[in-house]
Amino acid sequence: ERIGHRIKKLRNSVKISQVELARRLSVTQSSISRYESCTGEPDAAFFTSLSKEFPELNVNWLLTGEGPMYQELVSYD
Repeated sequence: ERIGHRIKKLRNSVKISQVELARRLSVTQSSISRYESCTGEPDAAFFTSLSKEFPELNVNWLLTGEGPMYQELVSYD
């Protein structure tokens, strides 16, 4: 399974459209479509935006497919 497939799984898990994800991350819908179909590779800025928009996202899962999709947020207050 490739990163694009995991991006789509994430989007489907939060029940938003490609258009909505693109809006939230300030990218085009066509970029999201390319990433999800594995015809384009996201850049570092995309991953940064994604992790800010979804702080509970397990970045290790996104990049490697290992572990759970979401991680428990820990507060260090």
